[in-house]
Amino acid sequence: NQLWMAENLAYLPLVNSLSDGSVSQPKYYVYDYNGTSLSVAKTTDNYESYGVLYNWEAAKMACPEGWHLPNDEEWKKLEKYLGMNSSEVGHTGMRETGDVGEKLKSISGWSLSGNGKNSSGFNALPGGYRSLGAGSLDLGIRTFFWTCSESGSSWVWFRNLYYYSNGVFRHYGRPSVGASVRCLKTV
Repeated sequence: NQLWMAENLAYLPLVNSLSDGSVSQPKYYVYDYNGTSLSVAKTTDNYESYGVLYNWEAAKMACPEGWHLPNDEEWKKLEKYLGMNSSEVGHTGMRETGDVGEKLKSISGWSLSGNGKNSSGFNALPGGYRSLGAGSLDLGIRTFFWTCSESGSSWVWFRNLYYYSNGVFRHYGRPSVGASVRCLKTV
């Protein structure tokens, strides 16, 4: 009963420079674009291919009406549906049963032949992320997706897919990081 977007969200009401980080204010980034011109940011290849990188405050309110930022449990439900072992789904770190990452990853674009099979139709592209050090990192190497679930008072659960693994990495990170968003609709 889940309907997931098949591409990264590209909602961009404004664009922040990569050095403009915040834990409490919404921030919107385009990979490797360090300006603030919305019209220029929207013409970049990275915006066209990978969408927008959001800090957590922006991610929580970016999905269109009728859609929402998935929580950690909704990600687990997707992972179990795609074949992850129930005993592994709640673990932190890389979880590899069922080759769920391979089912989520796109069939092209990943470094060193790390492409997936996209049998789920999720079509995850290796869009990298905006680091705490205010730069863009790991394009072609990994993708980083927010959840709306907190882990403690200063952390948020996320998912990563990597070129070198067919698993899904589950961990928590700082809310000021810039990551991709996949919105979910419950049907």
